[in-house]
Amino acid sequence: MKVLIVLFIAIPIFTSAQTNLQGKVFDSDTLLPIPFGTVDIYQDGKIVAGVETDIEGNYIFQNITPGVYDIVASYVGYVANRSLDVLILEKQCNSWNLDIKEGIVLNYPTFLCNCCVTPLIRFDEMTSGRTFTSEDIKSMPIGR
Repeated sequence: MKVLIVLFIAIPIFTSAQTNLQGKVFDSDTLLPIPFGTVDIYQDGKIVAGVETDIEGNYIFQNITPGVYDIVASYVGYVANRSLDVLILEKQCNSWNLDIKEGIVLNYPTFLCNCCVTPLIRFDEMTSGRTFTSEDIKSMPIGR
């Protein structure tokens, strides 16, 4: 019986307070809701949780630890919106709406090629100060 009483007293000490975060994602131009969009929360640069919006653009995170989060809303064909340093408080109705704008962001990868070490035209085998015709350029030595 004494062990059971100690257990009931100790459980609240070891459980941390949890709270909810809810909001709506909408198009910044038309103000229409974004159905089935993605909302992620980050803490210290690491993703904590992610949810999908419903047909009305609403989202809810349940049982998250109070603290400071970055909230990111995204949807195909839209530029993601990132809200930084959003304070989520314990025992409060935490609400955060996000608007996203139609468009795309192109992030092309950069490729570095170390395989092209031989130049196509060897400048040391050409005469300087001369005008070259297309026939001259075709007959120039190229690196192979």
